[in-house]
Amino acid sequence: MPISKRQSIWTLPEGIDDLLPAEADKLEICRFNALAHMKNWGYELVYPPILEYLDSLLQGMDPELNLSTMKMVDQSTGRTVGVPADITPQIARIESFMTKQEISRLCYVGPVLRANSSHYPGSRNPIQIGAELFGHEGPDGDVEIINLLYDLLKVLRIDEPVIELSDMGLFRNLCCDASIDELAKNEILDALLRRDLSDLQQSLTSCEVASSFRSKFEALLELNGSLDILLEAEKLFKGTPRLLDGVFRLKYVAESLSTINPMIDIKIDLSELRGYKYHSSTSFIVHVENLGRPLCWGGRYDYLSPRDGITRPGTGFSADLKSLSRVSQLNVDRSHEKIALAPAVHSGELRKLINRLRKDGYIVIQQLPGEDFKHSAQSATIQMESGSWVLKEMK
Repeated sequence: MPISKRQSIWTLPEGIDDLLPAEADKLEICRFNALAHMKNWGYELVYPPILEYLDSLLQGMDPELNLSTMKMVDQSTGRTVGVPADITPQIARIESFMTKQEISRLCYVGPVLRANSSHYPGSRNPIQIGAELFGHEGPDGDVEIINLLYDLLKVLRIDEPVIELSDMGLFRNLCCDASIDELAKNEILDALLRRDLSDLQQSLTSCEVASSFRSKFEALLELNGSLDILLEAEKLFKGTPRLLDGVFRLKYVAESLSTINPMIDIKIDLSELRGYKYHSSTSFIVHVENLGRPLCWGGRYDYLSPRDGITRPGTGFSADLKSLSRVSQLNVDRSHEKIALAPAVHSGELRKLINRLRKDGYIVIQQLPGEDFKHSAQSATIQMESGSWVLKEMK
């Protein structure tokens, strides 16, 4: 059926969605519980703006973020500004100008906008929520962030998450040891991202990668599964110290998480290289059954502080609060709510009673003249009785 001009005015752009009352209510409960959980871990809440100068948003970040950022010209300055497609760069900027601490813990929640949907399945206007830990280079920082996320998913009653660990440094160091230039690296990376062994072998041949390294690149596609995969990786990378360091780091993170949470489900996938140009070493994604895309993602990165020009380590996670809310098993319990209807009367005494009831926890809806509104969960009405306004409970 063709869409009329009137209909097209009210049609939302592709990938942009509304939240109606029931879903918005559930999302707000998840937001409240998630932020309270992160606060209890010592993560301080910050709110970045919805608009920034483009060079600030993209400084030192994944080059693909440029394609996903909605851009415009600031009418007051003539400079190019962007609507964030990812809040993480903003948190790094905020942290760099805060009172310096050796370790900083920040959390956030806010809307983002993605210029296209090809790189990010799902909503183009997600509500991003996450946490960032700055100033610690060791793997214990990664353990803390992943453990924080795992416990958050339990708070939101999201069942049976699978945490998949990887390490971007393995591919980077393998390319360095094999003396592979940037053009060849991108070609090999593309084949690995598509998990295409035939194309990978062709790329390795055309890029004239030494045979002693070709088997290691090809093995990345096979090194996925349980934690035992790390034992195979140790054997494969024997004699290559930097690669072994990455494997040992992953092993430490996985074993530490399993010690803290014996029921945690951890998988390894050394060919998971999404975000390679941004993450520096340990990275992770979280899957849940039937979602069809990652629920959460995160990892370690380095950023150049705009305040002092010093590179500072960071690690963190992000998720779409809408997706978290939709898979959460938290109940939106309305059984305890007390809803009263008040008549359309202007009265100081009536207003005092309404204010008192609202203070006591009642939802009071004062009807407008001619309104015949009936709330499905209404439990009381306010009526005039013997010259006074009183609350009458419904039987």
